[in-house]
Amino acid sequence: MTGRKATKKDRATRLKTMPEFFQRKRQLPGSRKRATDDIDSSSDSSNDEDDDQEQDELDSGMESSDAELVDDDDGSDNEFNPTSRKTGAGDSVLAGSSLSKAKMKTKASSKGKRTSNKKRRTELEVTLLSSSQLLSQVSEQDEGISLYDQTLRGGADVEDMVTTWVQQYESTKIPALQALINFVIRSSGCKMAVTTEAFADENGTVNALQELQKHLEELPYHEYPIISKTKEYRNLKRNLLEFFQILIDKCQTTLIYDGTLIETLQSWLTTMSSSVYRPFRHTATLIALKVTGELCVLASKLYKELNTLKRQLTANRKKGDRNNVIKKRVDQLKPKQKDLDDIIHDFFASVFNHRSRDVESVVRSECIKEFYVWIHLYPAHFGDNMYFRYFGWALNDPVSSVRSESLKSITKLCKSEELMNKMEVFIQRFVSRIEEMALYDVDPSVRVHAIGLCNTLYINDKNIISDSGRKALTNLVSSSNSRIRKSVAPFVKSIIDTDIFRPTLDRVEQSLSALTVTTTAAESESSISRNHRTTATYSSNALKPSANKSWVVFKSIAEFLSPRIKLTANINTDENSLRLDDVSVFDHHTIQIIDNTVESIWSLIQELQDYQAMAIYLSHDHSTIGSSQHMDYELGDPVDDTVELEPCYQLTDVEESVLLYVFVICLNKLAKNENSNEKKKDNAQSHLDETPNKITQTLIQFLPKLIRKYGDDMNILSQLTQLPQLMNMNVYLELRKEDAYKDLLQQLCKLYSTITLPEILQTCSSSIHHMMKATFLSESNGPLMVDLRKRIVSQVRDACRGKELYTARFTTDDLHTIATTVTRLDYLIGIVDTTDDMDDTSDMKADVMDLMGELVDRSVLGYDGESQIGQSALSILFRYLVWRCSYLVEDGMVAFDTAMLNKIERRRNWTIEKCTELLFTTDDTAPLPEVQRLAFSVLIDTYTIFSSDMFLKSDLNLLHHKCNNATQLQLITFLSSEIESWQASKHKDASSDKNNEEVDRKAWCLELMTSYSRGLTMGVLDLQHGSIILKQYGEHGDEIIDMHVKAFVEDLEEDLMGYTKLTEQICRLYLNALEQSFKLHVDMNYRSVDKMLKLGRLLCQSFKQANENNENSQMLENIVCDRIHLDGIDFALGNAREAKPTDDDALAIALKFFKVLTLFAKQLNRARDIGKIHKHLESRLQEYQLKPVVGEKEWEPYFAYTKTMDDLLKKKGLRFDYGATN
Repeated sequence: MTGRKATKKDRATRLKTMPEFFQRKRQLPGSRKRATDDIDSSSDSSNDEDDDQEQDELDSGMESSDAELVDDDDGSDNEFNPTSRKTGAGDSVLAGSSLSKAKMKTKASSKGKRTSNKKRRTELEVTLLSSSQLLSQVSEQDEGISLYDQTLRGGADVEDMVTTWVQQYESTKIPALQALINFVIRSSGCKMAVTTEAFADENGTVNALQELQKHLEELPYHEYPIISKTKEYRNLKRNLLEFFQILIDKCQTTLIYDGTLIETLQSWLTTMSSSVYRPFRHTATLIALKVTGELCVLASKLYKELNTLKRQLTANRKKGDRNNVIKKRVDQLKPKQKDLDDIIHDFFASVFNHRSRDVESVVRSECIKEFYVWIHLYPAHFGDNMYFRYFGWALNDPVSSVRSESLKSITKLCKSEELMNKMEVFIQRFVSRIEEMALYDVDPSVRVHAIGLCNTLYINDKNIISDSGRKALTNLVSSSNSRIRKSVAPFVKSIIDTDIFRPTLDRVEQSLSALTVTTTAAESESSISRNHRTTATYSSNALKPSANKSWVVFKSIAEFLSPRIKLTANINTDENSLRLDDVSVFDHHTIQIIDNTVESIWSLIQELQDYQAMAIYLSHDHSTIGSSQHMDYELGDPVDDTVELEPCYQLTDVEESVLLYVFVICLNKLAKNENSNEKKKDNAQSHLDETPNKITQTLIQFLPKLIRKYGDDMNILSQLTQLPQLMNMNVYLELRKEDAYKDLLQQLCKLYSTITLPEILQTCSSSIHHMMKATFLSESNGPLMVDLRKRIVSQVRDACRGKELYTARFTTDDLHTIATTVTRLDYLIGIVDTTDDMDDTSDMKADVMDLMGELVDRSVLGYDGESQIGQSALSILFRYLVWRCSYLVEDGMVAFDTAMLNKIERRRNWTIEKCTELLFTTDDTAPLPEVQRLAFSVLIDTYTIFSSDMFLKSDLNLLHHKCNNATQLQLITFLSSEIESWQASKHKDASSDKNNEEVDRKAWCLELMTSYSRGLTMGVLDLQHGSIILKQYGEHGDEIIDMHVKAFVEDLEEDLMGYTKLTEQICRLYLNALEQSFKLHVDMNYRSVDKMLKLGRLLCQSFKQANENNENSQMLENIVCDRIHLDGIDFALGNAREAKPTDDDALAIALKFFKVLTLFAKQLNRARDIGKIHKHLESRLQEYQLKPVVGEKEWEPYFAYTKTMDDLLKKKGLRFDYGATN
């Protein structure tokens, strides 16, 4: 501990002596064995020889084949092979995965109370009570003035602490070093200190460490300060590391070279980092890593300065005096540089080399994180493959956080051009592993970082990533995981930019360079000033026209997506079957790919937000060879459809379709973002409507042209017909574009009357409905809608004319015509009242309702391929009733047409009869399942309308009609059979067809349950029949089904706050559902009550919410007490009475019902309710001759129930007298 400079031999001896006494070789069972380099402290020359040997092998390996680098079986010391690393003595302490159990004693205060902060600190600090001359306990007098206590303080001035310590060190080294080492020990959570005597004597220090190790080995794992999340320690880690970082910086001139400071610190940190005691190991490792990082800063500065001086020597060879000064400076810096390199190497070999393979993942992760910092700060020393290999080994770490840290470090290193060149061999060796992690790693965070690294590598050299890897990575853009999609977006952008955009831009520029156009200077100046150009801009001197980069971007995106789309030809091979979508369309997966891709790259490619330029680009003709004419367009200028594009800009048919999808997605995204922003802004409405108004202006100009252009492309029309719903109809009036409004509406009406694809009919009808909301333009839309109604109704009559609709065998053409026209009428009557046109029987016209009735009758026979006809006809029957009833209940309606009322009654009975016939079939009928399910919903909705109180008026009483109990039971039977069919489909073979069937049946069941729940909440169905919905909760392990049941319960919560009779019905429903769940699931299995308890918790939450929002909570509490607790007790004890006296299993099962009653007991608030329940229990136990026995397992649920209530009484200071019962 003298002031002499330490030689390399001194450092080696120091490193040798202390670990030999302090470290203990341990290999505990179950630990992970990892090979390591040997840190043999006999001399550093052996390490140097090993390093030289490994470097020679790397140099030779760079010329060898990849197979030679990967060869792991030949026993060679391959630097990229984890198995080639030597096993050293230092690793034996890393393998321990558990510590021996021992009691951890904490120092107790004999007087007074400790503060809460002091208590928390005591819990994380270990105190050893054994007496020792080498170790001393930190006294309370020392607390508050030590480095450790100062570091704990919030807002501690760390730099001032370092300055004070340096002054103390310069005055008296031993006490300062002792305080520094004790600071490290205290920061590890050990409230012990090395005594002055032990620290002054080297042998005494070793003995002190040996004794400390002996005591710490016996302690179990506990939370220690640097990992603690408590408020007391939140500043410790940051201040601790900052202290040592500033310390090295302040001592950089002389003190780190004095042979004492760094050597002492290194010896202690190295020794402690090899301890089996995790707090020591982790804390010392963090400090050592931070110290090494700061040493790298100093070494890098010296390295750069020496290089500068050497260049100056070379440049000033003839200047003798100047050179002498430089040489003197070089001679001063070289020893310092060598000493720093030696110290850094020692820290690397003695700390990082072992701790990067530590048994604790948090330590390994910290090592990898700091190792990147070393390489980044001192690339001249660490920029070598013998160091990069540690990142490669970490890529195979079993813990995801370590793999992620390695990937992040490699990514940051690859962004440095200097280091990227040095990492070439390393990247070639591990690139396949990186691709594998990006595609298949089980941890999403690892995949995200691996994808980011792939993008960085691809930007540096697009040939690094394999072709198969590029293709697989780009396909991740359609991943179901949003994080994966977002992370792969930059890679996709790089692919588009490198592989498509740049080559396409070069081709466009080459193509345009062949054009020679002479324009006047005025024309050129005008052309350049425009924002949206169709092809190019020109100067007055016949210069080459510049490429429109926005168009090239659009073309590149379409070209990227086109190979990934699939056309699905929905052509049915059955001659007797018909589908209206028998055309080639994009399948759902393709649409999802386009949607996900646009969403992912939306913020990365700004051109996607330029929907105006995209609209101009799409409005041009891409199908013919372009002429040499060129025109520039601005928004609002008329686009000349006769001007054709140059071939270099033209899209293929598939690319056009894809880009139209992209265009619509971009508009939807802009509109959606604007709507979400409206909730956050308080500006004027005109500012809020700025984006929708601009979108509307663009669509006013281009949408009619696009519809005319793509009128025969079903894929594109399916998208274009959605766009009117994004438009603000007020803009038509503001711009005085009534003619444009009429033109667009006329186009939509024309499409609607000719299109056969149901999806387009649906979107088209929605867009027409949106445009019809512009009542101020009724003069324009009124005549068009009248014409559309008459045309569609006439189409239905013409399609059905002269045919026996009930029994005739239709040809394929007849089926197609009838299906198309009926579907059009179905969607149209959903937005417009067509009842008058349907009832018009003048001029020998057929009554459309009669035609629909015959088609519904026909659907009872179940002809294949006629599902759409039956569904549309049934829907039209129902919508007809809705429109007719809506006029009857209008405000101010006084006189009613009796003939019309009779007609509505007849139509109502007719609809109910046909729905009933469809649902409850006989052996002679077999309706199609899709039609049956719709009939189920229509029947409930029809009863919903006509059982309403609005028909209780004397004039409308004729129409009031309620669903009888027999029909309700039939509805329950049908719903139960559908749920059972779905359950059966889940257990069939897991083929794709069977999976699709299971998905379809699940969707059907959800629709049926929704309709049934609506009938319950609307009062159409008795609540006593609602248990079929409640018992589905948790039954199928399906989150969507459970969400539906939750929604139903939430609807009932409002009724719980209503009048008494309805509340009692709901409580009876809840108890009935619990009883059915009990009978269905509960047996002797311990887990058999899980589903019942899950339902019970949901219902308890319902009562809790109702109580919080109900002013008259006493009424609800009374009903819950009677209908849940008392009736539940009767059910449980009644089952217990029926159990045979000798059948303990039956008794145990019966009493398990008290488990769910315990859930409701926790919500009891009134003592009188508890007393009432207790008395009821006594009465029933006496009546049923049952006697609870304390300690008997089967009676445990009962006693848990009573204890819950007794605890509630105890909180109120009350107690129930059980009398003779116990």
